[in-house]
Amino acid sequence: MSTNQKSDTGIYHSLRPTARMMTEILAYACCPLDYWSLYSVMRQFSPEVNSQKFESAVKTLSQRFQKMKVTEQYNRRTYALDPVFSLHVLLELARDGRNLEQEFPDIKFWNNATVEGKASREAILDYWLEKKLPGDALAIDRYSYTRKLIPATVHVPELDGMECLIPPFDLALEISRGTLERIEALAPRQLVDDWIARFSAPDSLEPDTRHALENARALHSCLLTGQLEEFPTGLIHRFRADYQLTGMYHLYTGNYHEALQLFHRGVNELRYGWEYDQPRFSFFEYGLAIALSLASPEQGIEYYKHSLKLNRAVSGKRCTPVETPHVLTSVILSEDKRERVRRIDFSLKGKDAPAPDTLTALLLHTLARRDETGDPRVMKGDATMLKRVAAAGWKLVLLECYATMPDKQPEYEALSRELGVTALVTRI
Repeated sequence: MSTNQKSDTGIYHSLRPTARMMTEILAYACCPLDYWSLYSVMRQFSPEVNSQKFESAVKTLSQRFQKMKVTEQYNRRTYALDPVFSLHVLLELARDGRNLEQEFPDIKFWNNATVEGKASREAILDYWLEKKLPGDALAIDRYSYTRKLIPATVHVPELDGMECLIPPFDLALEISRGTLERIEALAPRQLVDDWIARFSAPDSLEPDTRHALENARALHSCLLTGQLEEFPTGLIHRFRADYQLTGMYHLYTGNYHEALQLFHRGVNELRYGWEYDQPRFSFFEYGLAIALSLASPEQGIEYYKHSLKLNRAVSGKRCTPVETPHVLTSVILSEDKRERVRRIDFSLKGKDAPAPDTLTALLLHTLARRDETGDPRVMKGDATMLKRVAAAGWKLVLLECYATMPDKQPEYEALSRELGVTALVTRI
């Protein structure tokens, strides 16, 4: 999920006409649309749109920019935009004074296909224009698109304040997602602190919100300072991160069996319901895979097969190892060096490749250097990136990255002495 308004609006303005029209209709509808509803309204007002252009637009948004999700159920294809991207586009349309119900005056389409989204659109635009909060009528079924769209407003600066409408657990998930994005981007400390502080201001916080904030602070503090004793213990486990935080503590201190048990409890006890909504922190995936490889290689193989099945169940399609979200797991648990090289290369260059200046990319580069298979040009770029990471103070990240860089061994040894632990990558 992108929370960068500049990049989202830039993507929107860069789209070709068909993809742009599709984006505008979906954003203005504020709800998912099925194939025939979307295609017919586009064809009605732009006859040059044919099935080939339609499918090309879908691929552009769902593959190239990862801004659209396509679901298929009961032979019915449904399209929905990433909620944050949708909000940015909706506000762009509002700034331009555009009313798509007037531009595309298909009364049946707007009254039937988008009945669910109309209340959301009006509430969002009323708040944006007049800071007017809607009534309780906006709180509808948790599995609807609105229950994703309204919580996503916390990531859009112009809608600051709408979080008072968000149910506590939904808000807790968005706090976790915002933390994930800032950590994944290895943002300066102040940006992460400001994000956490924004939701800490109220004197009375709901338990779920307070719990998510405690996890965010603990993870941020750990990655910055490397002080593993700051990991929370004894918490009531409600989020996946509860188990993973304590699991990482035992992993770094050498208690691999206990670490693996905690990671597994996080997966098994949160498998249903909200499990798939909770964000996956790449650093935890990295730790889990290493725990599996150190504690029990057999369990590692079984876990990875299980994760493939789970991903297939959620996405509704057959998955191969390099297509799962667990790219770090797939690399670390691969016993064959050639296969690891192939998976790293695919992960870094495929359609879903992480940006080069993200935590996931740095960890993949670290694993490539471990096998002495890294691209020299990429490794040179890493050195520049790590200067920024060092300036921002991400000590535990630096420990892992420095461990496989021959020219950084003095820095690695000094950091290892300071933190009192060795890098996980040196143990596999």
